[in-house]
Amino acid sequence: MTAAVPDFSPIRMLDVEIGGPLPDIEPTVDRAGSVYTRGWVLVRLHDEPLGMVEVPLPGGALGAGPLAQAIWEALRTRISEHLQADGMPAIPELVADGVPGGDSPPCLAERDRAIARNPLISVIIATRDRTESLAACLQSFDDVEYPNYEIIVVDNAPATQATAQLIESRFSGNERIRYTCEPHPGLGWAHNCGLRYASGEFIAFTDDDVTVDRHWLSELLVGFALGNDVGCVTGLVVPEEIETASQYWFDVHSGFNKGFRRRLFDLHGNRPADRLFPYRTSMCGTGANMAFRASALRHLGGFDPALGPGTKAKNGEDLDIYFRIIDAGYQLVYQPRAFVHHRHRSDYAALRDQFYTYGVGFTAYLTKLVVRAPLDGLRLVLRIPAIVAFARHTRTVDDSTREMPYPAELTKVELRGRFYGPVAYARSWWLYRRTLSRDRLRRGERA
Repeated sequence: MTAAVPDFSPIRMLDVEIGGPLPDIEPTVDRAGSVYTRGWVLVRLHDEPLGMVEVPLPGGALGAGPLAQAIWEALRTRISEHLQADGMPAIPELVADGVPGGDSPPCLAERDRAIARNPLISVIIATRDRTESLAACLQSFDDVEYPNYEIIVVDNAPATQATAQLIESRFSGNERIRYTCEPHPGLGWAHNCGLRYASGEFIAFTDDDVTVDRHWLSELLVGFALGNDVGCVTGLVVPEEIETASQYWFDVHSGFNKGFRRRLFDLHGNRPADRLFPYRTSMCGTGANMAFRASALRHLGGFDPALGPGTKAKNGEDLDIYFRIIDAGYQLVYQPRAFVHHRHRSDYAALRDQFYTYGVGFTAYLTKLVVRAPLDGLRLVLRIPAIVAFARHTRTVDDSTREMPYPAELTKVELRGRFYGPVAYARSWWLYRRTLSRDRLRRGERA
């Protein structure tokens, strides 16, 4: 079964800093060779992402003046808030010359302090037979401005030697990049493998279908200074391209984008007014963009190998680790200044499968909570009405984007996944325990 795709025009992705003169947007063509007629503008002020604004591109172009006007109409409140926080004069409107007086804005002092401290950050990238996207991901680190980091590429149960050959042929001269292989399939296994090799005070994770912003690592570090005991920092995920309807639906309905405002989560004064917190940790971030204080992650024993892509549970390893961070008394910071670009899946069949895995992963993770901590199970039972309401909720799109009919099939597929999640977790946990037993036997045979 396929969705009836309405007329869809690809969206040009643009990145505009308004702390200086705005650019004139010149025509360019999409993948199919047609001129883009609309764009999504990631608007930044002093590098801070303020929001995503949709703009028309008549004839494929838009002058700096009309662009400034469109941004001001959509984001005047956010612009004014940023200037006020910086102690800078308010502006009556945004013009083509941009916001004046931005040579040394106070907001960048946080990042300067983080860079000056200069702790080692270990970046772990799990991958499996996706060399093209992995190469683009690794290449994006060439522009990263933080000086002290290492990258650990974990080849997870590969079917071929392609990833090892890629690292050897294209990145062997890069002393920052290290390669290792984890034979057990599953993202939890892969992340824990990378953790064993990591030397950093902080451990950052991203995916092989991501490219990182040049300030990603330094802004993650800033996040760890925003609370008294921050164990985890997550960041913003924005689309690298919107060339198909499936990519559009994923971006506005998947919940990857957690917004453009910082948030601090804990069990005390920073507890959100949500009946499902801290169980619905999807509000806290996305696994494609997260970092941990190494001591906190190791204290919790790393990730659960029975959850996540590559297992029968299919997903949920990030939801689980966020819950365990908060439940252990640490704080979690959502820091949108630390952002990455994600390559969404472009075909509908892959999108449908992805939404199914999200459904399975969510209830697999909840099942783990019930099994491991019966008191949490009781608390979840008392929240059944809120869980049902969340399950029926149709995700809404940000005001700055234009809605397009959302396939009802995707909602049904995700709900079907949620019904299967408890069974999936039971199967995944059993396979994990069997794998541990086999590993112990092999070690005994060697001995």
